[in-house]
Amino acid sequence: ACRDMQKASKNSIFDLHRGDFERCETQLQTVVSGCAELAAVLEGAPALRSAGSFAGVMEEYAESKLFLVFLKEKRIMAKEEMLPVPVNDMEYLGGLLDLTGEIGRYAVSRAT
Repeated sequence: ACRDMQKASKNSIFDLHRGDFERCETQLQTVVSGCAELAAVLEGAPALRSAGSFAGVMEEYAESKLFLVFLKEKRIMAKEEMLPVPVNDMEYLGGLLDLTGEIGRYAVSRAT
């Protein structure tokens, strides 16, 4: 499940670079649905959230949401706005740091 959610998050970023906001949001909904399915497991074993592939999924999700809001609204989304899937501080920070690379790639593609 985590592999599929991470792939959907990555694909949503590619969709944004192509200007396909609708497909991006569909991909992100896949992640939201997957997180809802895993919520019960993660509540029973909180260590699984911070270690392993789920943390990577959440970081990619945060990066994609941040990039989506940046392109649509020209602002940086706050961590508290990441609902319906709340991210923790480390996941948000990882997504925010990766966002800088996406903005750079976006700028280069628009300038060439």
